[in-house]
Amino acid sequence: MTPEVPLMELIAETPFAHLGPEGSRSLAALFRPRRLDKGAVVFLEGDTGSSFFVVADGRLKAFRRLPDGREITVFVIKPREFFGFLPLLDGGPRPLSVEALEPSAIQELDRAAFLGFIHENPTFCTHLMAYLAGRLRGCLDQLSLVGQQGALDRTARGLLALVESTASGIGGAYAQLPFTQEEFARTLHLAPENLSRALARLRREGLIEREGRGRFRLLDMEELRRIAGE
Repeated sequence: MTPEVPLMELIAETPFAHLGPEGSRSLAALFRPRRLDKGAVVFLEGDTGSSFFVVADGRLKAFRRLPDGREITVFVIKPREFFGFLPLLDGGPRPLSVEALEPSAIQELDRAAFLGFIHENPTFCTHLMAYLAGRLRGCLDQLSLVGQQGALDRTARGLLALVESTASGIGGAYAQLPFTQEEFARTLHLAPENLSRALARLRREGLIEREGRGRFRLLDMEELRRIAGE
């Protein structure tokens, strides 16, 4: 495992980033660390939400199980990323299940402790509302973008989202699929054959190389970002 990201740095990547040093230290005292083995389930879809999480090390997947038993990975959660924010606010059921893809370290914030923190820091709610408004606008922009994008755009965007955090940029970055290529296609809302064609085109154009099962080297990040519309 790589060195864990310090908790104060993690908080700076969350919706609580505007607390300032003193507020961040107060909130940090409410988090508790957890270590997960590969395959450990953090929670299941439908569970009552009572905690917020931020990843210090490792990778996890957020997934949904279909009525026919198939499992669809919705997204992969990497270090410095968080999950469980909506149930932290409303205490409602978990919309997705989350499981560790590899040995991981996470920090957990209990909802009851968070609500107590809000009562003691009411001005924080103003920043929280601004954050939520920004997220809503971002979601609307994403919906518009997905509706406009074709297979090549979505494939480039999907690969960029999976770039390993340890990539040095020397000789290209690497992206490792944490699931099958068919599941990657479902995550991108593409037919598997359309994903295969898009990957083949990116290889022909010298933008990526396949370096093993589910592993790609991204040779031209700037061009891939242009294709993805970033």
